[in-house]
Amino acid sequence: MKSHSDFNGWIYSFKTITGFAAILGQIPEVCPFTLGNDTVMSFLRRFQTFPDPTQQFIVEIEKQILKHDSEHHTCGKSFICEVLSGRSTSKDQESEHAEATNILFETFFAAAAEIAVTLGTVFYCLLTNFDAYERLVAILRAPTWPKSLELTPEKAAYLESLRLYPSYSPPMERIVPSQGIEAGGYHIPAGNIVSVPQYMAHRDVSIFGEDIEVFRPERWFEADESSLRRMENNFLAFGKGTGVCVGRDLAMLEIRSCLFGLLQRFDFELVSKKPLPRITMYWMLDHVNFKVCLSHACK
Repeated sequence: MKSHSDFNGWIYSFKTITGFAAILGQIPEVCPFTLGNDTVMSFLRRFQTFPDPTQQFIVEIEKQILKHDSEHHTCGKSFICEVLSGRSTSKDQESEHAEATNILFETFFAAAAEIAVTLGTVFYCLLTNFDAYERLVAILRAPTWPKSLELTPEKAAYLESLRLYPSYSPPMERIVPSQGIEAGGYHIPAGNIVSVPQYMAHRDVSIFGEDIEVFRPERWFEADESSLRRMENNFLAFGKGTGVCVGRDLAMLEIRSCLFGLLQRFDFELVSKKPLPRITMYWMLDHVNFKVCLSHACK
């Protein structure tokens, strides 16, 4: 954000790859003959540049690990210090190095993509519901407000945004166990693959209320303890159980901090209310052609 640019083109690269993956994912048998084929990709690269953010990111991680080790960092305050401090002096250093690289890659790369898409979603919801935007800004810029609350105003804003438009859109697939299952009055035999679309799960009126299509962050504050627990248990934007997003906690922390900082310092408005941004769902639900004007907030 300091450079006002997409660092190393990672966000653009990620979106490009997921666009291809979403299409080819419908016919996975084709993948070994297209994006998964080195010969085909080498030939295509003669005519078109295909981004590879995975390789770029791994190289960057290796550089940061080398820098960390050469400067003998022991502060323990940064995430990379926390991860690397767990390494031992055993002979299996190569395996530990690979594990540390994998943890850093999964955490930061997953979080980077999630943050980029989610922040766009939050601002889309706020700026197309300007009353909600003004209420949130007024609270965040007030001299005093209860920052110690676990459910803060900016957290409620991004929870409600992700309820309406979960950024991670592929359904969470599970294999039916040996005894089969009963669902919605139907018996589903063992071995079948079933899934829960987050977009539909977040529109269950019995859990989120009758106004499910309305962006209303206040619903998270108004709910009693029992209702709030049900809403949180059925909030699937980052997955659930063993399939939960590995970068969830870091992503939520960064989204919350970024949203809080931006709304305190800047005023936002849509460049034009028509046409509204187009919504795409290539692996991640994203708002495109979304143009915003920002200016320094008046003190």
